[in-house]
Amino acid sequence: MMGHITTDPLGAPANKHSFWVKQDTEDPVIVHQPHPQHQRSRGSVPHLRDVTDNIGVESVYLMYAKNGGSRPPRQDDLDGRRQYCGAIPGPAMVGDYFDYYIYAMDESYSGSGL
Repeated sequence: MMGHITTDPLGAPANKHSFWVKQDTEDPVIVHQPHPQHQRSRGSVPHLRDVTDNIGVESVYLMYAKNGGSRPPRQDDLDGRRQYCGAIPGPAMVGDYFDYYIYAMDESYSGSGL
């Protein structure tokens, strides 16, 4: 029985694979159409956004406040096409006021998160 040996790359260890590690300098890109005034009062208010990044998107959060108060961040779900969907939950009363923003982290993020 003969033993067979192979290497990758061919000719290793004289030939080697190599790569550079460099800093990611590109922020994720968020494309979102802000909500106009609306009359929905019972259900949630859906939000769709496209988020892209040269490395990849790690997570997307919808941060919002109702009538000046704060709410916990809501992590959005990817719908399979790079479009993230989330919602501000209802109910809402006539005169309620919502502030919101979208927070996206790319896959090169190495901090502790939210």
